[in-house]
Amino acid sequence: SDSNKIKVHLRNEDPWGSIELYKVKFKFTDDGSPYGNVYYRAISEVKELVYIGITKSEGETEELTSSVEENFNVHLYLSTKGDY
Repeated sequence: SDSNKIKVHLRNEDPWGSIELYKVKFKFTDDGSPYGNVYYRAISEVKELVYIGITKSEGETEELTSSVEENFNVHLYLSTKGDY
């Protein structure tokens, strides 16, 4: 198992059924120190949406959205090789 990969489940419920998009944002840290300015790639398992970006200085990703409930696989690129 690759220690840089994180699997998460995205779920959003509204009792009235009015939510159209599922949204999530991640914050990556190591013992409280943020992974700021780190490249990441997130891929949704159902719709195969691909998000590529750079974490903010506090380690946060952009907001990831999907029209269905699904899992995201997130990979942080901690090396500077540019292999993302």
